[in-house]
Amino acid sequence: MSISCHFINVPHRDRICGQIHMRSNLITLCLALSSLCFAGSKSQPNSMDKNPPILRIAVFKDGRVTVDGAPASMDSIRASLKQLHAQHGVVWYYREEGQEDPPPAATEIIKIVIENRLPIRLSSRPDYSDVIGEDGRPTKR
Repeated sequence: MSISCHFINVPHRDRICGQIHMRSNLITLCLALSSLCFAGSKSQPNSMDKNPPILRIAVFKDGRVTVDGAPASMDSIRASLKQLHAQHGVVWYYREEGQEDPPPAATEIIKIVIENRLPIRLSSRPDYSDVIGEDGRPTKR
């Protein structure tokens, strides 16, 4: 971008012209950087995907844990949640007897979900047919 300063007839013309050129260079640089940022973001998956992958985790009062209906160890859960994070997925979480103190496995799973910065949807039903709202009350999904 080229700007001519010959029309300016003031005592500080050189300084004013220098500032104009510096600003135009700064604007050009900002536009170039922003286009690079937007070009790079096209390769990222859409984090607002309407159908993100879902991992269904159930914790039972005796400490058993299932992931998508199959028994799971903490190591396999950790790996699954790490993979889910890479896929921008969501955790659906059910805990049997949710009003009682949680088994140690439940606490560990929540820690892993938080470490992976995954969204989580809490349910009071083993078929995940409801959602626990912010007020602590279940609602149909």
